[in-house]
Amino acid sequence: MASGVIPATWIPGVPRPQGSKKAIMGKHQKFPSVVESSPHVATWRSDIQSAVSRVYDGRPLIGPVIVAAVFIFPRPLAHYVGGDRERGRLKWASPRYHTQDPDLDKVLRAVLDALTGYAWSDDNRVALFSPAVKIWGPTGGLWFTFAAAQS
Repeated sequence: MASGVIPATWIPGVPRPQGSKKAIMGKHQKFPSVVESSPHVATWRSDIQSAVSRVYDGRPLIGPVIVAAVFIFPRPLAHYVGGDRERGRLKWASPRYHTQDPDLDKVLRAVLDALTGYAWSDDNRVALFSPAVKIWGPTGGLWFTFAAAQS
């Protein structure tokens, strides 16, 4: 495979946000410990690294990068006729786009941070998202690809 390009890769699971950090002060600590506010983000980032490692040689890109990410969130039962996900019949008013928490920028941040130092040298190398979208689907996951941009 050409360095700097990966095919569209499916990463199953519910997309998790890279949110704020919180400081926790232990009883006998002089300085607070900083931890992620989302308890699931470490596992999600590991899933991203694992999936990308199967299709990319791991040499960090140092130039501009283009990223495409489609975050798919599992539909709630309320989107289905009779609340029956197995039949798969959606209500006519079921939305296509996921417009609630987590925010798009925070799920993107989890992907960028997961691959910093691995797929690209720093997440400031990502110059373009095309597309970056959150939608509903039957199961959760992420379709993801990136490529070195032409300078």
